[in-house]
Amino acid sequence: MNRAMHPILSVAMACALACATFARAQAPQSGLSFHDAVGMAWAIDPVRTELQVGHHSARARASAAGSWFAGGPTLSGEYMDDHMLGSNEGYTTYQGGVSVPLWLPGQGSATQQVASAEAASLDEQLNV
Repeated sequence: MNRAMHPILSVAMACALACATFARAQAPQSGLSFHDAVGMAWAIDPVRTELQVGHHSARARASAAGSWFAGGPTLSGEYMDDHMLGSNEGYTTYQGGVSVPLWLPGQGSATQQVASAEAASLDEQLNV
């Protein structure tokens, strides 16, 4: 049993030596400062990306809340006749419509203020 451990131990030591040599070869030669290392890590941090996306989303909502309408218009159309009923009296109807959602009084400005406050909060979180 002692002989069976010896090859495993030697393989483990060889791997450790190879890893240490590789790590020393990969070490930066320029002497990266702690501030630069933290800045580089923060630049690729997923939380930062999430905060940036939230910030842009809040700015877009604040901008959209400044518009006259709460959403996009909806177009509708309808055609009816009496041919399917079998009466064939010549009854034909065409209808069309446009629907535009409006803000309730104060709703647009309140939405704009909330979105602006959220954008400011996310901006401060990004600057921490």
